[in-house]
Amino acid sequence: MHNLSFEELNAKLLQICGHYEGVRGDLERVPTGRFLVHNWYGLDVADISCDAKKIERTKVGIRRDDMEHIFLVKQLTGETRVIHNGNEDVLRPGDFVLVDSTKPADLVYDGSRSHFLSVHMPRSEFLSWCQGDVETGKIRPAKCPRGKALNAAFPDFTDADDDVEADMILESKPDFLFDLARIAFMAGDEPRSVMRFTTRDNRCSAISQLLDQNLTNPDLSLEWLAEAAKMSARQLQRDFHSRGTQFSTALNERRLNLVVQKLHRSHIAGLVPNIAQTAFASGFNDISNFNRVFKKAYGCSPSEYIAQASEKKD
Repeated sequence: MHNLSFEELNAKLLQICGHYEGVRGDLERVPTGRFLVHNWYGLDVADISCDAKKIERTKVGIRRDDMEHIFLVKQLTGETRVIHNGNEDVLRPGDFVLVDSTKPADLVYDGSRSHFLSVHMPRSEFLSWCQGDVETGKIRPAKCPRGKALNAAFPDFTDADDDVEADMILESKPDFLFDLARIAFMAGDEPRSVMRFTTRDNRCSAISQLLDQNLTNPDLSLEWLAEAAKMSARQLQRDFHSRGTQFSTALNERRLNLVVQKLHRSHIAGLVPNIAQTAFASGFNDISNFNRVFKKAYGCSPSEYIAQASEKKD
């Protein structure tokens, strides 16, 4: 996508985000930006890259807007200094922050290129869903457990060079993202139990993400996953059963999927993969068991699977 002029960027901000306004800064340099709009979880997502001095939300802008939002902001590249709700901190790649449209805010770049996403969550709906206070203006770093959970829910989207504004429709409903944001931004630093999710479906989705994040962890077991999710192993078993599966089956399916992805990448690159190494790197620690579950899932051995893929390529 081509660079927008400073005036075009401001027009996009007004159209999509409300009365947030870019500030030029150095008058000798003309700031530019890029602006895409996606739809994730049924919510608008502004995908913004700019090198202005800052984007500000003033009391005048607040009074001009009829719609109120809580913006879930994720930094992709560069940095953003966030001044909001009595807090000031720097967003770095992978970090998140909540911005309340009913309060003044400064997103400061000082002329450096910054690329970030802003999910538009209707304020009254989100706060009603939260059933309690959430912290706006306080950053959740990428490496903290809450930041990791949020990152797992976001597509890997760090390049806005498309010529067309893109829509990425994810299957989950907005309430799943509401739950993730609610738990991530509740006050306090203690780990959050997935039992705080408001529905079993959302809780099961969070457990699936936690499982995917730890496929290669040698300590991964039902008991380990239950401890990581801050719930009982018995309840965890019930949640797997509610989806017509069990922990060991779900784990094998996800590890097999990881193996197949790696085999496909090797095939596309013209490489001959080492099947045993690929299995070990995907979390399997027993090759005989791996070969057995692979054949049951795909109807052939891993080597036969690779040979069939080669024949299709030829």
